[in-house]
Amino acid sequence: MLLLNSERRYIMAKNIHVVHTKDIWKVKQDNVKRSSGNFETQKEAIELSRKIAINNGEELVIHRKDNVIREKHSYGNDPFPPDKCFLTPKPLLNRMGFFAI
Repeated sequence: MLLLNSERRYIMAKNIHVVHTKDIWKVKQDNVKRSSGNFETQKEAIELSRKIAINNGEELVIHRKDNVIREKHSYGNDPFPPDKCFLTPKPLLNRMGFFAI
């Protein structure tokens, strides 16, 4: 993810990854050599990584066992938030398919 810093330059935001290696699930952060935690279950790894991502305003990337990305969650300032028109409720239609007034 790209973020705009105070100097109006784009910088890469840190991501936190939940990955499977050998028989354990690891919580890995970008630009950090060691993992932030090793867990027996993916659920435990996700719980810790979500706390870290929320505290640091970062993006959480959850991988499957085959290393394919399963989910992404952004807990920081999203430079491209969802369009508000997609969040509005659908208009009510009457039985004939016309808008209810």
